[in-house]
Amino acid sequence: MDNIERAEQISEFYLALSLQRRDVVDVDANGYCLNCGDPIDGGRRWCDNDCRDDWARRERRAD
Repeated sequence: MDNIERAEQISEFYLALSLQRRDVVDVDANGYCLNCGDPIDGGRRWCDNDCRDDWARRERRAD
């Protein structure tokens, strides 16, 4: 593998990481986790980061 291929892999990795971490602002909190449906409080949209990431992955696939 040469330097160009390594640079491309690194670039793709950071792009995927930034897409995972982006915050979805167009969906309002409704008292339930948008991923698993468990009741939550505090105006949050997801139980935890895992639920948020799972939900975001499904949303990206739906686009």
